[in-house]
Amino acid sequence: METLTPISISVDQVVQHLEPLRSVTYASEVFGVTCETCVTLTPVSKMQTAINIDVELQGMVSRSLGFALEPAITKATIGFFEELRRDCEWATREAALRTAAHP
Repeated sequence: METLTPISISVDQVVQHLEPLRSVTYASEVFGVTCETCVTLTPVSKMQTAINIDVELQGMVSRSLGFALEPAITKATIGFFEELRRDCEWATREAALRTAAHP
């Protein structure tokens, strides 16, 4: 995976556990920090799914970066899932419009 903010960097990720349509757990490594992320999908209704994210950081980072990495990882993770939410909502609306136009 490549990030653009707060800096442009490639992040190695490994899927540790996958339950299709339910959850995925993956580990990311960057600058000596391992970030384990567990994403759980919970159906709320026929048209809604709750996305729950649990992030655990391990490791220490050099101070030479000029900023705290842990808050940056948290901010980037939140931003990623917020963008995912917007994309999913858009796709759902588009699918509903297509279905309504072609019953």
